[in-house]
Amino acid sequence: MPTNKILDNTVISASVNEIKSINLIAISGSVYSLKISSEVYDEISVGFSRERLETIEKYIEKIDGKKYEKYERLFEYLSKRYPYLHKGDISSVLIAILAYALQGLDYYLVTDDSRLRKKIPEILQLEKVKESLGMEIDRLNYTGTIGLIKRLCEKGVVSSSELENIVYDLKNSTFRVNDELLEELKRCE
Repeated sequence: MPTNKILDNTVISASVNEIKSINLIAISGSVYSLKISSEVYDEISVGFSRERLETIEKYIEKIDGKKYEKYERLFEYLSKRYPYLHKGDISSVLIAILAYALQGLDYYLVTDDSRLRKKIPEILQLEKVKESLGMEIDRLNYTGTIGLIKRLCEKGVVSSSELENIVYDLKNSTFRVNDELLEELKRCE
């Protein structure tokens, strides 16, 4: 069974708008089971054409968090506590927790939002979150676009020449990544 990758808006945006040389969503979807929350879908539906959305829908399953009993209460609480985090960010964390971490399933949350990544350990330690879940979750598995590409490279799904093109795309885009990470990505084999 493939690893579940829960994507947020930042990863989808980078995959579609910044990395032009390959279809990162399609390639990722050939190896992983890609998921997004309904809130992330709502975010991307504003910024993408119908044609682009149809392409994304081929590879990514939309999950409605409301089907999980504790979702709405936690979503409301976290939205108030962290008003600077997007709804899609909060919903992605909750989907990772409720649909995968609590179930013991193989998953990774894929986000490039640095504010969210810094808050994940704090979120997991909030008493209200632990009480609502009925248990403590020590950590969430998460990575970013670069980590996703690196894993695809290690699996042999992205070739050396494709990797060179990806690095070129990222260097010449609005995607914020330091040169050290790009050099590390170049060495991936």
